[in-house]
Amino acid sequence: MNTPIILANNQESLKKWDHFVLNHNNGWLTQHSTWAEVLSRCYKNVFPYRLALVNSNNGEITAGLSLFLVKSLITGKKLIAVPMATIHDPLVNSEYEFNALLQAAVDLKLKTESKCLKIKTFNSNKFLKSSNFSDVKVYLSHVLSLENDLQEIWKAFDRTCIRQNIRKLEKYKIKFRIASGYSDLDSFFGLYRMTRRLHGLPSLPKDFFRAIFDIYGPKKNSLFILDEYNSIPIASVLIFIFKNRCSAEALGWDIRYKWLSPSTTIFWEAIKIAYNSGCRWFDFGRTAPANRSLIDFKRRWGTEEIEIPVYAYSSDRTRKSLIQESGLARKFANIVFRDSPSPIYNSLSNLFYRHYLE
Repeated sequence: MNTPIILANNQESLKKWDHFVLNHNNGWLTQHSTWAEVLSRCYKNVFPYRLALVNSNNGEITAGLSLFLVKSLITGKKLIAVPMATIHDPLVNSEYEFNALLQAAVDLKLKTESKCLKIKTFNSNKFLKSSNFSDVKVYLSHVLSLENDLQEIWKAFDRTCIRQNIRKLEKYKIKFRIASGYSDLDSFFGLYRMTRRLHGLPSLPKDFFRAIFDIYGPKKNSLFILDEYNSIPIASVLIFIFKNRCSAEALGWDIRYKWLSPSTTIFWEAIKIAYNSGCRWFDFGRTAPANRSLIDFKRRWGTEEIEIPVYAYSSDRTRKSLIQESGLARKFANIVFRDSPSPIYNSLSNLFYRHYLE
């Protein structure tokens, strides 16, 4: 039996870790060591830890858990696996491996004096059976299989709400292209920010997306797709492509062109890119269960609906409010984000993500 260790933050260890992530069935882009670089460009209060089980004979990593210590004067210290990742799994193959890494994570929680430990799961949910997880919040993921040819995939889409809207492409000559420079990134961010504000939600900083563009763009692990009408950007989506999976990470559209169904057409373009890149799955991104309209939209693409639990660990089993949201507080926050003047909205968004980075 191997004892969990904290990997050193040096080039040799990071290379070994990235090789492990690439070859594990549940390995994903945000578990790669470069995700720490993405976060560090925007936030100076985030510090990575990589817990690993290492084979004593050959030194190879057999299981791993990527954690980040987030320090905040408002919310206190938290250990998160992994901040800003919509998809994440402890990289384990058995319940024994998971329990060993979980105990190491709990020890790290005590060592760092963190208030809580939060772990996201996707495929590894079956290994989480600890009674010390006192709070669970469940999101939904809608995944489209790309195993069949495009014609068969097309037939699974809702005829009226999806296929009919996509056919507007031919009539109105909508054009698509992949962002190639910072000016295109500015167009994406403007649409993303517009959409987040419309729904009363904070927006991530532009530096976050610029880091993704710089770090993952050259290897085509990230693409910013722009949808244009009469040379005007009307929708854009950020997708991650890693191994055989593609995930939509951030979306924006211009409400003035709602009649063109820009969110539908941009998703179709992203699906085709994923298919032509050899991906087997297209993930429409994480959705809160309360967002019924968005869930209905994603279901119309012939997707499979999968639960994504976020577990919060606490030694105090009576503590039940680690990640619960107050409906009244959330509605008030939505109003503030939606109606604040632009400079205040930007400041509030930056403040929110600096302290509630999860």
